[in-house]
Amino acid sequence: NSATTKKHIKEAKAVGLTLIGEGKDCNHRIYIFNACKHQKEIQITNVRNNSFGCNKCLKKKLEDEAKKAGMTLIGEGRDLRYKLYSFDRCEHKAEKQTHLVRTKQIRCNDCLQEKIKREAKAVGLKIIGDTNKKGLKLYKFNKCGHTQEIFTTSVRNNCFTCHSCFKEQLRNEAKAVGFPLKILLVKAS
Repeated sequence: NSATTKKHIKEAKAVGLTLIGEGKDCNHRIYIFNACKHQKEIQITNVRNNSFGCNKCLKKKLEDEAKKAGMTLIGEGRDLRYKLYSFDRCEHKAEKQTHLVRTKQIRCNDCLQEKIKREAKAVGLKIIGDTNKKGLKLYKFNKCGHTQEIFTTSVRNNCFTCHSCFKEQLRNEAKAVGFPLKILLVKAS
């Protein structure tokens, strides 16, 4: 009816929209965003409550933010906070939170894992697993075969030793000079 239409026109104008037609049902109408000129079907109550946005402008904004962060937006994520991106430098794909992309607080986890593997190999180690502790990985020493949890930064800085081999060395040195092994083992533990 005419009174309802006038009400909807007034509500649209108040929030920067122009009503241009009927929607899919009695609860929706088609609007033009006055600022960007894009069209969108919006639920009438969302217009009334000013809880809507231009999807095309939002997509453009997210694409621009991704580009500034060295990424390309390629799809939707698990929920509204996440999108699927491709890193321009390495072409790895990852789901990231949009606000982290906006503030450039992102890195490629695939590249990081590859870097950690290369660093381990360079110092004679092999990663054999993750741990429950942040920054620690379970490594195997190529030379002796022992395994040990080591901080990735210690591996990067080549600042670590095999604890098992070190204890064995202490035992052998103590045995060679006749030092009681029990005392040494208690102090070394």
